[in-house]
Amino acid sequence: MKTHFFEGFSDIVGWKRRIRINGKVVLFCFFILFSSIIWYFNKLGGDYLIDLKMPAKVVYNETDKMLVDEGTPVLKIQVKTKGYTILRYKLGSTFSPFTVDISSYRLHRYYGSKGNYFILTNSLKSNLSTQLPTNMKIENIIPDTLFFHFSTPYTKRVPVVASSKFTFEEQYMQIGGIKLTPDSVLVSGPESVIRNKKYVRTATIVGDALNESTRGVVALLEEKNVVTDQREVIYTVDVAKFTERTLKL
Repeated sequence: MKTHFFEGFSDIVGWKRRIRINGKVVLFCFFILFSSIIWYFNKLGGDYLIDLKMPAKVVYNETDKMLVDEGTPVLKIQVKTKGYTILRYKLGSTFSPFTVDISSYRLHRYYGSKGNYFILTNSLKSNLSTQLPTNMKIENIIPDTLFFHFSTPYTKRVPVVASSKFTFEEQYMQIGGIKLTPDSVLVSGPESVIRNKKYVRTATIVGDALNESTRGVVALLEEKNVVTDQREVIYTVDVAKFTERTLKL
């Protein structure tokens, strides 16, 4: 009986000792974690290099020639900044695409080529820096050169063509074609593009179960390297009821 009592007492003492030991382990792990967090935040205050891939919207506002839109170049920009800025960027912060107005920069022309120019991206540093957070310093830009193609400005008038998708109630039908006002627009852009331009299309005009004439406004479809003097036109669709007659022969 006494033997069982002392065995039980020994188990209780051992269990308490394990609790004390486990408590020390937990406390030790806590201080390790706390120290790691403090170390990590201290490291975030240091300067680091990071590469940002940023699209650049290039514009040219002079009238002597027109920039042919050949897509949006992507710049790989190496910046020096604080660690917490990098952390914020990695956690999902986004930057708006750069806007680069090359009108104010010296454009270098390819000798022996017509309309082809280039610019050194190193000259864009000051402009791009104003579009980044103030604690980011640009160290390098890749590619080191951007290439552009220009064309002579050209303008002409072309007809507007309507796109439509109509359904009609029973015994109703469209009378004639869709009337557009204006029925033509001026288009401007690079000569190489505009000379071959035959017409401009509208967005799709939709009408369901029509039983009367309808009128509205529809936008013109936007096209790369094409500028129109109108963004929308007025359309009119004439609808009438038809009757069936039986002719006796």
